[in-house]
Amino acid sequence: MHETFLLILSHVRSAWRFRWWAMLVTWAVCFLGYAAVAVVPDEYEAQALVHVNVTSRLGEVIGGVAIEWDMADQLERVKQQMLSLPVLETVADETDLSLRATTPEQMSTLLRSLQERIGIVESRPRTADPRQATDTVWTITFGDQSRSMAVRVVNTLLETFIRDVIRGGQGDSEQAQAVLEKQIADLAVVLEDRERAVADFKREHIGLLPGQEDYFQELQTSMQELASLEADLRAARSAADALRGQLSSTNSELPQGAQTAGGARINAPPGPLADLQTRIANLEQTRDELLVNSTEAHPDVKNINRVLELRYEELRVMIEQLAAAGGSEFEGSAFSTNPVYQDIQIRLNQSRTEIAGLESQVEDQRLYVEDLREKVEIMPQVAAELTQLERGYEEVRVLHAELVRRSQQESLGTAAVSNDVIFTVLQPPVADFMPAAPDRLLLLAAAFVFACGCGGGFAFLLSQLRPVFSATRELRIFAELPVLGGIREVRSPGQQLRRKLQVVSLGLAGVALVAVYAMGVMMREDAAIWVQSLLA
Repeated sequence: MHETFLLILSHVRSAWRFRWWAMLVTWAVCFLGYAAVAVVPDEYEAQALVHVNVTSRLGEVIGGVAIEWDMADQLERVKQQMLSLPVLETVADETDLSLRATTPEQMSTLLRSLQERIGIVESRPRTADPRQATDTVWTITFGDQSRSMAVRVVNTLLETFIRDVIRGGQGDSEQAQAVLEKQIADLAVVLEDRERAVADFKREHIGLLPGQEDYFQELQTSMQELASLEADLRAARSAADALRGQLSSTNSELPQGAQTAGGARINAPPGPLADLQTRIANLEQTRDELLVNSTEAHPDVKNINRVLELRYEELRVMIEQLAAAGGSEFEGSAFSTNPVYQDIQIRLNQSRTEIAGLESQVEDQRLYVEDLREKVEIMPQVAAELTQLERGYEEVRVLHAELVRRSQQESLGTAAVSNDVIFTVLQPPVADFMPAAPDRLLLLAAAFVFACGCGGGFAFLLSQLRPVFSATRELRIFAELPVLGGIREVRSPGQQLRRKLQVVSLGLAGVALVAVYAMGVMMREDAAIWVQSLLA
């Protein structure tokens, strides 16, 4: 055992001299292997589950009296009929597979290929007694590079077998199919009318349908807002009445010899009138300060009086314009000289403006509340009518869907019954969108291992073509002479650095090889599609 280990170690040391050749061969074989794996076309597998029950009606009559039929042999006969050349030829014609064959020899090869590629596997064991009725489930599979073609072949195989082989009950099936198609057509018209009626009803009563808006909550909120506005309106009217009382009890003119109406000592609302009154008040205050130390004859006092007369006139004009704007509803004297009277007038007119706005808001809110009340009253009726329409539509839709399902089952032969065979399709032909073959993960792993083996084998071959002695023991055995000793190689610092760089480079090449393999594993499907598109 020790000798074998030393021999293996000697070969490894000898082959290590050609490690770069081994790495190069490994990379080349890896790329070739990966490319070959990517070129292999995808194959999709379609499968259908079929329940097959072979019974003998003769056995039901003479059971236990005469020799009974072997049902297992009859089930095998059904399988042979399904894979017979006439059935497969029909399948090839209807699925356009026959276009792949241009000569009779190619057509024969294609039919034999179909017989080999169509798999029929029993997923349940047969009954122990072959003379008893055989009740089993078949899994019918077929693989092709085109997913749609795989599904079409299995589907056409079932349809062809049911249509051309299983004859029993065919007339009744065709009659039932015709009745179903007529009923489906009639129900389709009714279903379309019901759909149109529901759509028109929803369009006419948009906003009133259940679940769209909560009009009950909105009505309560709107009624609360209306009550708040009405309270504000009552308060504004009360304030206006109080101002009218004050206005009627206040003299519009100042007593004889008192300050004229220009002396605005009121707090008017912001605007041109308030600005003008502020300027007049400032001028009067300045004049009063001058009169403390001077008389009316003072030039500054005369100038201020002259300016005040102009401002008084401007104030009178502004009040007249306000009265004209108020029209017949302007309350009080339009030519009042009493500042208090003017202040009450301004506040009264502002109050009337506020009242007018509140009255408009109350009226709008009242109309909105009435509209909501009407909607709340008719919403239950709308919901009931919509429920009735949708119930009628749903009844017709369910019946139409059921008839369509039965028609599809009938067309596929899911209830095809013959004298000896009950043939039921449990699962229509389906195929996964992921290819069933090839297993690229396994192939990539095999390519990687094969490439590593090729690299190691190539290095071993070179070591055998150019042998060396890697130890004194090998030289002693080969020469059959005593070896006194060996001389160890002493490397300079530069040689040691180059040696380390070679080892690091070789390690990086190995890591890169593993990284390329990992990337190929992760992107195997995308890479295959890209390579096949380039070749196409």
